[in-house]
Amino acid sequence: MIPQQRHSVEMCGSRTFLSGRVNHGAHIRHNKHSIAIVVTNKSRVGARDCMYGSKKYTVFAKRQGSVWRVSALNPEDGDADSSSKGIQENLPIFPLGIVALPASQCPLHIFEARYRVLFSTLLDGDDGVDAGLVSPDKPWRGTRRFGMAYYDQQAGGLASIGTVLEIEAHSTMEDGRMLIENVGKQRFKIVDVVEEKPVLVCRVEYLDDEEDIGEEVTALGRDVADLFKDVVKLSTKIKDAEVEEDVLEPKELQTLGPRDLSFWVASLFAGSPYNQQALLEENSTQKRLEIEKELLENTLKYLSAQSALQSAFTDTNESDS
Repeated sequence: MIPQQRHSVEMCGSRTFLSGRVNHGAHIRHNKHSIAIVVTNKSRVGARDCMYGSKKYTVFAKRQGSVWRVSALNPEDGDADSSSKGIQENLPIFPLGIVALPASQCPLHIFEARYRVLFSTLLDGDDGVDAGLVSPDKPWRGTRRFGMAYYDQQAGGLASIGTVLEIEAHSTMEDGRMLIENVGKQRFKIVDVVEEKPVLVCRVEYLDDEEDIGEEVTALGRDVADLFKDVVKLSTKIKDAEVEEDVLEPKELQTLGPRDLSFWVASLFAGSPYNQQALLEENSTQKRLEIEKELLENTLKYLSAQSALQSAFTDTNESDS
């Protein structure tokens, strides 16, 4: 008979940070003060509503390949990431010379052996992952979540504020290189360095990304969205370029709230990593939008002047001919 293994679940607001790794079944036991996932030789999925303190949670264990993923969610709290302010955990960090932001896509091309091991471990249980590259003892095994922080090559330093990325899709090429599609979820602050090799592991604290509400910040969001569309349209006109409609008016301008919109717009300033990092470190949605509004207004003025000069030269050439 296979002995039972008990995995306690640390409740943090509406989140847990447990990903149970087992090769046989799991079910849930709980009482008023604690929740546990009990692993037995019975292979089944467990799910149960329970009380923890004054809140009701739905706790569930779901098997993906050989990995049991265990989660606890409070449906009244909405997005789990928004309620984990102040929570700390150890997280593998991917340092790179680009800035990742919440609510934004961040594709990665992985070719170094140590990072192939890291991402194979993060993706353990998914199809197409080389099981021989999986580190069996890592707590982030199968979680699909890692941190990314901007590395300034000129200054030789790593930014202390970064973004948690969640893997959405992946593929492996014939030579072993990996293409990873990620989306930014939440900001964090590096509290301490836990390990430096083979990959960087840091103690991180999650930062407050609560949505700012009110007429002023909503109006700012609309202003930034309109300015963004004007900049894109004028830029394509100057370059005489044909672009798809979703480039001229991305769906994000309509679907994202002010907070996520401010991060998404910042992700498009790819040629200005210092500006991007400053926007990432800004805690206020309103201030981020104000900064972006000023940057877009200045860009629009520059493009308008460029367009006027271009038209003037065109008119002069046509007159000469």
